[in-house]
Amino acid sequence: MAYVRGHARDYDRWAQGGLPGWDYAHVLPYFKKAETYERGGDDYRGDSGPLNVSAGACRNPLFQAWIEAGSPPARRVQVRLRPRRAARPATRSPRT
Repeated sequence: MAYVRGHARDYDRWAQGGLPGWDYAHVLPYFKKAETYERGGDDYRGDSGPLNVSAGACRNPLFQAWIEAGSPPARRVQVRLRPRRAARPATRSPRT
């Protein structure tokens, strides 16, 4: 299972958008309370919560491929798309 908190700026945007208390500074303590990080707690990670969190010690080559898939590409990729066909109607009105 992948445990991902989300980006701090996303929480800050939610608070700016009208959700008071959802800025990162307010939600971080709840993340810390929920987790026990394998390398110990610090300003960012908890050390006594019910959710055990690790840095991903898996040595399977698919694990690294999964991490790299979420990274921005190192070079620009050009994709050639086929022209779109016009959509066909899924339903028709009966003529009277």
